[in-house]
Amino acid sequence: MVTMGESHRNNAPTPELLTLTGQQLDAFLACQRRFQLQFEERYPWPAAPLDDERQLASTRGQQFHQMAHRYFLGLPVTAPGGDPVLEGWWKTFQETVLPLPAGLCLPELTITVPLGRHLLTGRLDLLLLHDGRAQIFDWKTGPLSDEASLRASWQSLLYPALVVAAGSAIHPEGQPIAPDLVSLTYWSAAQPGERVELAYSTAAHEQNWQRLLDVAGAIDEARRHTGIWPLTDDMALCSRCRYRVLCGRQAVAPYQAAEEEDLGLLREPLEPYLP
Repeated sequence: MVTMGESHRNNAPTPELLTLTGQQLDAFLACQRRFQLQFEERYPWPAAPLDDERQLASTRGQQFHQMAHRYFLGLPVTAPGGDPVLEGWWKTFQETVLPLPAGLCLPELTITVPLGRHLLTGRLDLLLLHDGRAQIFDWKTGPLSDEASLRASWQSLLYPALVVAAGSAIHPEGQPIAPDLVSLTYWSAAQPGERVELAYSTAAHEQNWQRLLDVAGAIDEARRHTGIWPLTDDMALCSRCRYRVLCGRQAVAPYQAAEEEDLGLLREPLEPYLP
C-alpha cells in the first residue's frame, strides 16, 4: 500500500477527515441521501439477493483476480478445484496478456493520496512501471462496456489520477510520473481480443483533479448541514437502491441490481465486488 499525506500536528486525524473512494464519490453525485445513509450515518448496505448463477460468477471473478495476483507475486497458479471455466480464463490470459514488458509489477496496489484536506484511495489490479511509462491494468471476467462508457467511468478517472498524484512515492527512482506516460488497459476474459486502452494526458489530469476537488468540496458543504440530505430526482436510481425503503420510495419499482454491481466497474479496497 502506498500512502501519502501530511501528519497532523496532534498526531490524530480530525473527525472531519474522510478517506474517499470512487464508490463514495459516485454515490454522492447519484444521491446525496444515499451517501449520508451509507457513509455518514453508516447504515449497513443490505446484501443483494444473488441467484446461483450470479453467486458463481461473483466467486469466479474473485478467484480469477486472486490467480492473477499470485502470478505477479511469483507464486504458483492453479484454478481452485480444477474449475474448467477458470482454467480456460487463465489459458486465455496467458495467451493474450502475457508476457508483459519487463519492469516493476505492482499487483493489487492500493494508493492513497491527499485530496484537499481529505484522502483519496483506490486499488489497482496491476500497475506496471517500465521505460518511463506507467501502465494500469484492470481485469474483468464479464463483457466490457463500450469504450465511451469505460472512458466516462469513475474508475477511468480515478486510477490514472491516483498514479500521477502518487508519483515519486511509487516510481522506482523516486521521479514524478508524467500524465502523458500513463495509460489504463481494460481486459476481459469474456472478450480477450477486445482490450480497451485509454491514454491519459496533462490536460485530462488537471480537469479530473479539479473535478475530484469539486466533489470533495460539495461533500464538505453537505456535511455542514444537519437533517436529511437531498434525495435524487431520478426514480430509476431509487429502483436500484437498497435504501429506498428508508426514504419512503420502496414502491417506485422492484429492486434491480445496479449496472456497476453487475460489471464490477468500481471495485473498492474495503468492499466486495461483483464481476
